[in-house]
Amino acid sequence: MPQSAGKKWAFRIIAMSLGLLVLLAVEGLLRLGNWGTPDPAEDPFAGFANVRPLFALSEDGSHYEIAENRRDWFYNVQFDAEKGPDTYRIFCIGGSTVAGRPYTVETAFSTFLQVMVRQLDPDRNWEVINCGGISYASYRLVPIVEEVLANYEPDLLIVYTGHNEFLEDRTYEHLKGLPTAVTKPYELASHLRLFNVIRQSYLGLTGKGTASIMDARAILPEEVDALLEHQGGMEHYYRDDAWHQRVMEHFELNLDRMCVLAENVGVPLLFMNPSCNLRDTPPFKSEHRADLTDRERKEVEELLGAASKAFAESEIERAIALCDQAIGVDPLYALSHYRRAKLLDVLRRWDEAYDAYVKAKDLDVCPLRMLEPMHTILKEVVDRHGMPWVDVHGETLKNFETGIPGKDGFLDHVHPTIGGHQFFASLLVEKLAEMGVIPPLDDTWQQRVMPGLQAHGRTITRAYLADGEMRLENLRHWAEGKSEAEPPVASKRKRPGQESD
Repeated sequence: MPQSAGKKWAFRIIAMSLGLLVLLAVEGLLRLGNWGTPDPAEDPFAGFANVRPLFALSEDGSHYEIAENRRDWFYNVQFDAEKGPDTYRIFCIGGSTVAGRPYTVETAFSTFLQVMVRQLDPDRNWEVINCGGISYASYRLVPIVEEVLANYEPDLLIVYTGHNEFLEDRTYEHLKGLPTAVTKPYELASHLRLFNVIRQSYLGLTGKGTASIMDARAILPEEVDALLEHQGGMEHYYRDDAWHQRVMEHFELNLDRMCVLAENVGVPLLFMNPSCNLRDTPPFKSEHRADLTDRERKEVEELLGAASKAFAESEIERAIALCDQAIGVDPLYALSHYRRAKLLDVLRRWDEAYDAYVKAKDLDVCPLRMLEPMHTILKEVVDRHGMPWVDVHGETLKNFETGIPGKDGFLDHVHPTIGGHQFFASLLVEKLAEMGVIPPLDDTWQQRVMPGLQAHGRTITRAYLADGEMRLENLRHWAEGKSEAEPPVASKRKRPGQESD
């Protein structure tokens, strides 16, 4: 390379490096001055008619407890109003799994975690506070995260969320046609303070973008309005890829918002990657592809019927081949993949069976279990913000000889057994030791927590377990869209091609 050309390249590299250093310096100053912080309240996807505090101070001022007007959705828990000097306060935030459903907080992983850490580190006052809201999705958890961080001196937040994102109807019509340059900043709000200063200044001067988005967003009721509780239940679910994509974008935004809130006050936020029942949960609703002809629909039904007959005659390989043919005609019909998974399971071809179970789950047009792309989103957010996480999903797979979670670990589609909650708590204990929150663990730690677990187990009565069994039966009916509740407002999300009002 001629000397002059080499000098030109050197000059360009130096210039780029200096420019980068200036940007880094400005970013650092903005962070020191706490300028350009994204507003976590800015959710372009949806807002709420009203947000009520989750906790209220008791009449005597001694403790906080779940506000009375929130107790239809949260089990009542309490913690001291004044945090002692030796207290380490953990809030577990999420949906019904966190709440311990179909049982209650007494057998939720938060309680087992508290029992375990008290045994392992008795010199500290451990408070593990359960904030599990029945049917609560990530967008309903953000205000709780904000409230907890602002008011109750947490030392750690643990968040388990992902299964409830499709329970409520949210229209995203106001986002249609908007370029990624407008919507993506909300999803990436935690990246650069300089970007946010420029964006906020521009929007303030021009009045463009944010106001129109925020004014047109869907406004949700104060509490959960699950589609399955509407008259018709399952009829409100149908294949809508655009809606699914918006829901997942909203999920990512909410995770980012939680991280920003925690980062702003320097409190660690530990995410748990949710798990679910694959083996013993058929798709809640299978739907044929939109352009399937009547002849093709009949062909799929006949092929699946023939597969069932072949299975009954112990011709399993033939049954799999028939399922494959049905999938060839309609690859979007979730039930075909589930039937194929069960057949592969019988042949102990577990890797193939796992893939087929996952496919059936993700094609379910009533997705009451976290979709695979959402696991990826969660990990990306964790990595982006440098937050700790516990891969409950991955660790649960290791607990099954087949690598396929089923009824041995879950009571229904997503709620773990009481033993499953203890397992979740043990994963958290190991992570807390890794984080330095509790002393390092040795090979005897599980034996050392047993006296506490046994003592707690003696407080669980037969009546408590019977009540849980009754709630489990109700949950199964609810998940099948058989709820008797008939709210007056029907779903407003339009089917593709349906005219707006």
